[in-house]
Amino acid sequence: MQLNTVAPGQHAWFFRAGDAITVAAAGGSVNGAATNSNKPDPSDPLYIWLGQMNDWEDDIKGSDIEIWGPSPGRMQLTNIIENKVKAMSKFTTQQMGALAAEIFYRNQAEMTSATAQFNKLSGTARQGWLHMQRYDQNNAVWLTEDQWCILRITGGVKSKEGAIIEPTWEAITLYSLLNSSAC
Repeated sequence: MQLNTVAPGQHAWFFRAGDAITVAAAGGSVNGAATNSNKPDPSDPLYIWLGQMNDWEDDIKGSDIEIWGPSPGRMQLTNIIENKVKAMSKFTTQQMGALAAEIFYRNQAEMTSATAQFNKLSGTARQGWLHMQRYDQNNAVWLTEDQWCILRITGGVKSKEGAIIEPTWEAITLYSLLNSSAC
């Protein structure tokens, strides 16, 4: 990645844990379901587009253990060991679709555009593969990522007169040997 001024745009797709993979990523299996050790290829048609994005933010948090030692008598910081790390992405979209409703209302069954009735709070937060593509102002790919994550909608689903519903998503990266990012 070169030092550059970037005005990025982002797109994201989600593949639910447990859904059957039809196009496997390198090292994956077409005969299996999506898990943290079996990743679909980004071209798999079962990825669900999350909608046009208004904004996004990546954040990494962690906790440290401070190592102190005398130098020669007063204790001074000699090292910091990072013992926990958490990566997450937050973004806002301009559409409210079946997946957004399924995730926000915690519906156990997968929802589609044909879903007419569902059972709110019958499920838990969804895990799966999040595929993100980021472009610069010249429409060149700037960064791509595949992250095994928990995907949630946070902050409620709200609107007001004359406004559209804009879900705010949160993807918390979970460990997978197949997580990848590329410039």
